[in-house]
Amino acid sequence: MSLRLRTHGRLFAIALASLAQQSLGAQVITLSGGNSSLFQAGGGSISIFSGSSQCTLGAGTAGGQLMQGGLCTYQTSLGTYMIGDSRIGFQLPTDIFDSSHFLLVRGLGLNRARSTSELTVYLGTSAVQYDSPFFNGARFSTPTALVFLNKRLSPHWTFVSDTLIDRKLTAIEGAEWRPAHALSVGFAGGLGANQPFAAASIAFSGPKIELKAGYYLSGSQFHRIEASSPSLDEQNKENLMVVYKPLKVLTLTAGHENFLVPVYPSTTNSLSSVDQAGLSLGWKGAQMNASIFHSTYQQPQAIKESNHAAALSLTRPLYHRFSLSASYLADRPKNSVAISNLLATIHENINSHLDLSEIVTYSSGHTNINFGGRLLTRYATLEANYETFYVPADNAQPLQQMLLLDLKTTLLGRLHLHGSSYVDPTGHIRYTAEARTILVHEPPEREAFVPMGRFVVRGCVRDTEGGIVEGAAVVIDERPVYTDSSGCFELRESRQRSHQMRIEIGDFLAGGNWQVTSAPETVVSCPEEESEEQTFQVIVRRVRTISQDVVQEKNEVSSRQ
Repeated sequence: MSLRLRTHGRLFAIALASLAQQSLGAQVITLSGGNSSLFQAGGGSISIFSGSSQCTLGAGTAGGQLMQGGLCTYQTSLGTYMIGDSRIGFQLPTDIFDSSHFLLVRGLGLNRARSTSELTVYLGTSAVQYDSPFFNGARFSTPTALVFLNKRLSPHWTFVSDTLIDRKLTAIEGAEWRPAHALSVGFAGGLGANQPFAAASIAFSGPKIELKAGYYLSGSQFHRIEASSPSLDEQNKENLMVVYKPLKVLTLTAGHENFLVPVYPSTTNSLSSVDQAGLSLGWKGAQMNASIFHSTYQQPQAIKESNHAAALSLTRPLYHRFSLSASYLADRPKNSVAISNLLATIHENINSHLDLSEIVTYSSGHTNINFGGRLLTRYATLEANYETFYVPADNAQPLQQMLLLDLKTTLLGRLHLHGSSYVDPTGHIRYTAEARTILVHEPPEREAFVPMGRFVVRGCVRDTEGGIVEGAAVVIDERPVYTDSSGCFELRESRQRSHQMRIEIGDFLAGGNWQVTSAPETVVSCPEEESEEQTFQVIVRRVRTISQDVVQEKNEVSSRQ
């Protein structure tokens, strides 16, 4: 079996490489790679964008195993055909607290999106150990078939049906009723990995009150996706979150949540809960926040742990360049010694490029001094900040202060580097580091290409000074494309259609910090002979520093006056 799967893996990679070779007339080729302890993965990939087709090939390690794979898509009037490793969203109408669930499969698929419905069909194998943002690598697992349907029945009702068959059965039906823009009611029920599941939720967002409430009834080992991940927790039993704003300066918060948390790297669930209440008060430039917590955590066949904690903070600007914040943190674990921390932080704006922060911590008779800040330049952005997190999985010390780092830089014009650290639900520091670059393929004029459709969507991205922006990320109907060396891109299709469009400034391959000045939300394809006249324009501007932008806006206002 192992030899056969390895052989299938090689044949699968060869098939994807053959498909990618057909796209060498691409307008943009991107290379990316990185490593992440948050995702337990590292590797790299190459992506080729060409008209209505896109291919991505990658290889690396995930969970300590070497994997390879990729994904090729081809867009037609019937839908988008897929071959390879796909990351498919798995959201239910009751996911009002967390909508980040997804499914990983390898094989052949079709996604058909229309104005009132979306259908996804896939046949192949599951890829439960694939979990990487850097490459589409996986390994063959159990045979899998899925059918996901999202259908809007009326302006107020939406029906959802998600069926997945592999070693275990997942079949969940759901519906959402949205009688008004501010109110939604969700229902869902069925099986998840052979475990029963039923849920109901309500969400309301008004000018003074926001409410989220849901009840989730499921088996103790329920998973809608049988995969090990440090971030795939599920809501359990009763959940409630209320935010009330009786005054413009006052916000009150109260919540109760229960979770099924996988004991990573296994899929065995532990039980966790958090009760919280808090208030936020702003008055004449000062900001005060106060919160209290009660949490429980219980691993399988272990004694339940619990903890009480409180947090109080006050922030006040002192002078033009200084601000002071103070925090008091205390937690009292059951059957353990109470712990308290006093923190004072001074923020200083040195100049338009540099902010500094000094953090003084007093705990158990010891004083510590830490430093953080932000450096913002045209070519790089570095942030280092100490933040306080409440981690219910660590009942001995749930209030934890951790240093988070974030670095973005661009080298040689096209090499974009990004590294950052995160805190997972168990309180461990995880990191992600990645590199991306862009290559533009300019085919010789003598080469002949077969058009993929006579209708074209063509757009160009320029900065406010009229310069081209190469590697700008544009999303057309949830499909990403990038501008080439001329700052433009085009998509071909067999018939004229209207498309939703947005600009993803965080994914620009050119690096730097950007803001969108003007961009259409809807674009329409046109006959190829009219594409030059009907090319739409997107205008962006590079954000140099926050202070410089404020000064520039003040100057523009003064000039208009």
